[in-house]
Amino acid sequence: MTRRFPKVTAASVLLGMALTAGVGFAATQVSSLVPHVFSTGTPIKASEINANFAAVAQGVQDAKANGLPTQSGKAGAYLKTDGTSASWSVAPGPNVELQVVNNVIQIIPGLMGSTTFDTLRFSGSNNPQATLTGGNTWNGTMFRVGAGGAGWYEIDAQVVGVAPTNGASNLGVSFYLDKNATNAPATAQYRSTYDSSTSSAVLKNHSTVHAYLYLAPGDTVEFRGQSWSTSLAANISADGSTSLTIIKIK
Repeated sequence: MTRRFPKVTAASVLLGMALTAGVGFAATQVSSLVPHVFSTGTPIKASEINANFAAVAQGVQDAKANGLPTQSGKAGAYLKTDGTSASWSVAPGPNVELQVVNNVIQIIPGLMGSTTFDTLRFSGSNNPQATLTGGNTWNGTMFRVGAGGAGWYEIDAQVVGVAPTNGASNLGVSFYLDKNATNAPATAQYRSTYDSSTSSAVLKNHSTVHAYLYLAPGDTVEFRGQSWSTSLAANISADGSTSLTIIKIK
């Protein structure tokens, strides 16, 4: 004779859990899971069974809602929660926002000792390996932070002075980082360091600015400079040696 077993369904499992909620748990533990705890010899009402069933079903749904989201294709991601639900996210990392070089000789007429500082121009074309994010923009002279671009930035700028025909290094340029177009060199936090060594026609007369700063939406970054000479204008190289790199750290 073949013995037949009843079909097991999710509903029957939940019902069994509701009926046997008191098995293996102390009464104080079970009472936090279901509204009714049964004792031996005590009549059981259908309404109580239904209430326990509903409580267990709700627990299952809550477990599903708060469980791990699908992991397919999420290698290397980390789990992030907003306090209500969980989701996968990619760890933020540094991003090269801008990498440009000067491709046209720029004359800097402002002289050392004067109050004239000229806005430095760089190429308007970003390096194809760099990507502006968060609504950030660049117009050839000004970097502007977009609505989603707030964060810490690393900024590196180098300016090389050359002869008017783009020949060997000639007069250098002293310059500073101008945040939010203040045009106030006397209070600028980031000013160039320079090398005026005459030992090498290639290496001399270059100046650099290296800065770490937090930029909020709407903040801008420009560079303004003047010739090292008190009588002659300077010329900025156009061979790629004058460059600007902006990296968003986080």
